[in-house]
Amino acid sequence: SNPEYVEIKNNSCVEVDISGWAVVSHGQPPPCYVGVPSQFFIFPPGSILAVGQTARVYSGSNANPSVPYFWTTAFRWDNSGDIADLINAQGLLVGSFATGNCV
Repeated sequence: SNPEYVEIKNNSCVEVDISGWAVVSHGQPPPCYVGVPSQFFIFPPGSILAVGQTARVYSGSNANPSVPYFWTTAFRWDNSGDIADLINAQGLLVGSFATGNCV
């Protein structure tokens, strides 16, 4: 199977430093969990997104550990429904996306 990934895009008109930001998978089947998450990826120092640039965070059994934003070989996204949050370095919610039964 193909690796899973979540894609973050800089839609602003300025470069964004996402160092220390987190991608969070709530990873629970519906009813969707909205408490303290147990699955998260932290962007390493030097993670800069230019205007219009995207960053993909990879997970899953076929995820390549040599890609810049490798999370884990474990699956992190629930196919029946999940919530992905983007949290900045100050702990504030920047964006959220829900799929499946979590919509």
